[in-house]
Amino acid sequence: MTLPQSDVSSLIQANRYSDALKLVIKHSVNVGRKHPLRDQAASLVLQVILNVRSSEIESVVNTLDLDEIDILMRYIYYGFEHPVEGSSPHLLTWHDKACNRGGVGSIVRVLTEH
Repeated sequence: MTLPQSDVSSLIQANRYSDALKLVIKHSVNVGRKHPLRDQAASLVLQVILNVRSSEIESVVNTLDLDEIDILMRYIYYGFEHPVEGSSPHLLTWHDKACNRGGVGSIVRVLTEH
């Protein structure tokens, strides 16, 4: 399995963040905690979400279904575990919007997955 890095980068450059996020989520569905592509998938998701302006986060989150929200939440927590300079406030905004859309159940599902 390979992740569509160049496609995601092209979508980011075109400001098509929802499409970029959906694409990387679609390709990372089966990338669990111990999967060798986990770091690469997380890096791609974080590349997308850290490029989205705060004012656009809610509209991007609203394009995702609940399964995609759970996957997004997994990568938001990954971002908290592996922060880059200045990412935490942006990730908190993403977490808030994803939680509003997916509910507390999304948090519980991510924190209890094995």
